[in-house]
Parts: sequence; C-alpha cells; structure tokens
Amino acid sequence: MDSSLVVKLHAIQDSVLGRMGGLPGWRPEHISRLEQIPLKLLRRNAVYRHGVTRFRPRDEWPAEHACPGAVREVGLHRELLGDEWREYGEMVLYHEYVHCIGLIAHDSAFHARECLWPGHEAKRDLAHRFMDSMVERNHRWLWCCPGCGSEARRQRKANGRYLCRRCGLRLLDRAANGAQTET
Repeated sequence: MDSSLVVKLHAIQDSVLGRMGGLPGWRPEHISRLEQIPLKLLRRNAVYRHGVTRFRPRDEWPAEHACPGAVREVGLHRELLGDEWREYGEMVLYHEYVHCIGLIAHDSAFHARECLWPGHEAKRDLAHRFMDSMVERNHRWLWCCPGCGSEARRQRKANGRYLCRRCGLRLLDRAANGAQTET
C-alpha cells in the first residue's frame, strides 16, 4: 500500500477514534481495542461496498460473541481518503467500528449506536452521491433500451439477459466510449 494512503487512512482512524471518545457508551478500553484492528483498503473499482468488517472464522473468536478480537481487518474504500469524501469516510469507518464491537446485524441496537455519530442524518445522501460518483467513474458499459431509449451505466455487459423495466424490451450493450457492440 502506498505510504501516502497509509498516512491518510491512519489520519481518518485517529479522527474517528478521537471523536468516539466523546460519545456516550464508548469506553476507553473499546477505543484502544479498536485501534489494534488492522486497516486495509478496498479495491479501486469497488462501487457498492464502501467499507467492510472482516471477521475471523467463528472457531477462532476469543469469546462466544463477536468482539474486536474476532475481527481480522476493517477495509475502507480508497476514494474515501481524499478531501472530497473525508466526512463520509469517517462515517463509514465509524459504522464498521460499530460492527467490530459485536453489533453485526443492522438491527435497532446497531442503529442506536450508529446514530450517536454527529451528522449521521447526512449519511444516506452522502452514500448515494459517493456510489453515483463511483458508478460514473468505473462503468464500462451502457445498457440501452431500443424502445424507450433509457440507459443504465454498468461495469458488465448485459449479453441480452436483462429487460427494460419500462417497456420490457431486451437491453442492448454499448461500450461506454460510444462504440456499439453486438449481443
């Protein structure tokens, strides 16, 4: 991993852990254990996954339930390290740290803890904007409807497998650079 990315990744981690110390329910021992979890970067062309908590196999967990010792690593999308997405990157890392303390499911207990993060109300909007940005940057194909003319940006060819939601016709593939392809 590029050393400048490592510096940025740890700067986000320091910011998140520092802010967590002032939130209710986060004890210093939680934060010091989270600090020990290795941080990784997701692959460059990830679109729909912005962060991930990877757990060890269940038979290697130090307790009967998930805890920071059960986590192998936390991954963060590399684009979240830049200034443009820094705020959202901190939200995503906090979200993953909530998973790390044993709240694996996105249930009411998880959301109660996640809602402690300042500005969490903006997360959904930021997530959609980030995902749209990644789709725009990474798409290689346009799925085009010959009937209504609608287009969808995608990373893979449709190969005639998909139908238009509006008119039911089979979608055609067009390379994102404008060249028409056969299906």
